[in-house]
Amino acid sequence: MTFNILEGSLTISKSSEEFLNDLVYSKNEPLKDAPFESMVEAFRFAFALGLSKNESRERVGATTNIVRSAFTSMDYIDLLKEEATAEDCSLGQLISGYVEGGVHLIREQIKQGTILDLIS
Repeated sequence: MTFNILEGSLTISKSSEEFLNDLVYSKNEPLKDAPFESMVEAFRFAFALGLSKNESRERVGATTNIVRSAFTSMDYIDLLKEEATAEDCSLGQLISGYVEGGVHLIREQIKQGTILDLIS
């Protein structure tokens, strides 16, 4: 039996986008807890964290689309195809939910320590 898994669109809340963007290193603030070199790195980290902790959240408020050239849903089909089939949703929906979940976990971690504590 073959399943048609849709790519879907990647959207995250504006507040999550702003939060992740704030975690990108800037020469102007070298001591800030901003461990990522780019927004793509921050997005991928939030996705991986959300996926590894099984933390998926709904987007709340205004949303923004993620540029497909920066993060392609189909690159993650092997990780998510069973869940996409079982949940009857697109890869974009799943990834977006895990990113929102990862952002939530990062926000909670910042209240207690540094982002790098999440990987130690």
